[in-house]
Amino acid sequence: DNAGIQRETLLRYTDPAYYNALKADLVKESDRVNEQHISLAFYTANIKVDTKRLEAIIEGDLKASVGDAAIPTKRVKYLVGYRYDAGRLLIKSFEEVKNA
Repeated sequence: DNAGIQRETLLRYTDPAYYNALKADLVKESDRVNEQHISLAFYTANIKVDTKRLEAIIEGDLKASVGDAAIPTKRVKYLVGYRYDAGRLLIKSFEEVKNA
């Protein structure tokens, strides 16, 4: 139910050049979750930051359920790229890291 609020909060910190692409991906994922009545939660386990490349790898557990049925927890990693602009870090890329 709160996906729209979370999406808009994240998009406030997104590089304008990446804004439309990220918004489209987030809307698509939100629509899928709503259509399938999935509840999702991500629990961060580790964050590795590369200050020279302005990147972070965020690793954690993605928990999902459909109604009362839990879906097995999945350990995932995301690579987030940033751009520094006038004292602000803006998200310029976001992708799941496979087999890392």
